[in-house]
Amino acid sequence: MSIESIIGVTSGIIGIVGGVYGGYFWLKKIIKKRPMAELFSDMMDKNLSDKERRKILKKLNNYPLINNKIKEEYIQNFTL
Repeated sequence: MSIESIIGVTSGIIGIVGGVYGGYFWLKKIIKKRPMAELFSDMMDKNLSDKERRKILKKLNNYPLINNKIKEEYIQNFTL
């Protein structure tokens, strides 16, 4: 084997390991969801701005129980 192929194989293995490692933590972050009750109680917090409440509504909209029933127009115009 030549030096170039050894360097290529080594960098490929390092790239694959790095991708798997980074992908694992990315998926772990996405899959970990807070309970809906916690999000609803956060919505009622008086110290939150409407922008932060809109983010919570977007998160709630992705839960299977709600299943995208909250329209995007409602979320964008939401004020408390």
